[in-house]
Amino acid sequence: MALASQVPRPDLLRSPSSRRTRRNNSRARFVVGLLIIAVIVVAGWQGVKWKNRNAEPETPTADGRGENSPPAGEMAANLDNSPPLTLDNPGPRDRGTQGVIPSDPTSTPPRDMQPVPDPTPEAAPPERVETPVDPPSDSPTGIRGLMTRAAELEREGKLVDARALLNRALHNSQTSPGDRERLRLDLSEINQKLVFEPVLMHSDAFMRSYEVQSGDSFWKIARQDGVYVNEDFLMRINQNSGTLRLGQTIKLPTKPFHAVVHKRAYRLDLYMGDVDRRAEWMYVRSFPVGLGEFDSTPEGSWVVAEDRKTTNPDWRNPRTGEYFRADDPDNPIGEYWIALTGTDANTRVRSGYGIHGTVEPQSIGRSMSMGCIRMLPNDIELVYEMLAEIDSTVWIVED
Repeated sequence: MALASQVPRPDLLRSPSSRRTRRNNSRARFVVGLLIIAVIVVAGWQGVKWKNRNAEPETPTADGRGENSPPAGEMAANLDNSPPLTLDNPGPRDRGTQGVIPSDPTSTPPRDMQPVPDPTPEAAPPERVETPVDPPSDSPTGIRGLMTRAAELEREGKLVDARALLNRALHNSQTSPGDRERLRLDLSEINQKLVFEPVLMHSDAFMRSYEVQSGDSFWKIARQDGVYVNEDFLMRINQNSGTLRLGQTIKLPTKPFHAVVHKRAYRLDLYMGDVDRRAEWMYVRSFPVGLGEFDSTPEGSWVVAEDRKTTNPDWRNPRTGEYFRADDPDNPIGEYWIALTGTDANTRVRSGYGIHGTVEPQSIGRSMSMGCIRMLPNDIELVYEMLAEIDSTVWIVED
């Protein structure tokens, strides 16, 4: 019997080629194992990806950021480092959306975050605005603005307010001559109702109501304190022929009337107001006038002389001595005479000047008198009723 050590092993009895075949089969099994592992790994990764795809979207928190978003401070820092949002440079989309206000109107942005406004072109820095004493006529708050607003108020029936704005524009030193002409026309139209017709508005400071008492007459009422016109004017503005009823309400002016004569324009403007507050006078209406030849109408301030207003006066020509009796149709003075007394250094030394009518209507708008102020018959009749002795002033100016 052979010893165990002498028994040949089967692997030792195999040929070299069979050993090579075994090694190749082992490598093949190893490669196949690796491929199987790779397939398992890829399949697992795809499964995780598919699960995440079907998961719920990230829910924003109350401050408008996702749960995994960076803190508000970091977000603000990112916004600070991003370019400004303008129409020409909207910036990257991911940065631009970080500063958008949350769509939920109840949500509150963080304290260090400011809402981003709609992009607009860069505006020029605001100009320094200073309010002038007299705004220019082309400014919105200037003359044209006052005129436009006054027209709106007039259409609304607020005549007193409209008149106040127009009068303010008329007194403005920046008002152009063309605008002044328009303002005088508009004011005259309003005053036709507020002054010359029986229209009384409670907000009108230049008119007041009066209840007729027992024994009253227009003549008596006109002589009360604070009434600066004659009885004819009271009957005119109340459209009354002179008959009053007990308890009847009529309107009375509260301020005296004054005249300003513009020599260059041959125009007399009537105003209402306190004698010592000329800047606040309310314009009423205008009249054309004639003036003295050779610039003989003296400029300055005057007052209507006491007890020297006369209707149907007689008159003697100081140059020729020719006398014209009352009721003479050829009397150059006409039917009304308002004597003037000078009140300044230039006028106090002068006498014989006044405002009167004329029998020469062609002289209106011209310099043909001996220095007095001429008016058309109907105009002088109205002015005679309105100007009060002592209380009414007359200013004669060049422009």
